[in-house]
Amino acid sequence: MFIIACDITNPKRNIKARRVAYSFAFGGQRSVFEALLDKEEVEEVAFRLTRVIKLESDRVHIVTYL
Repeated sequence: MFIIACDITNPKRNIKARRVAYSFAFGGQRSVFEALLDKEEVEEVAFRLTRVIKLESDRVHIVTYL
């Protein structure tokens, strides 16, 4: 089980990042999503999010929990 948390400064990038995160999630709210991911899916969502966000101003955290 993973939590994907996004803090995106630009509204357009925020929408794109939420769409990516939500496509892997089974639940969540506006900027925090729960997802059941295997190793390859974690790498895929991280890759897709890094293509959407600006590393200088945006933050994305993918955290595992039991």
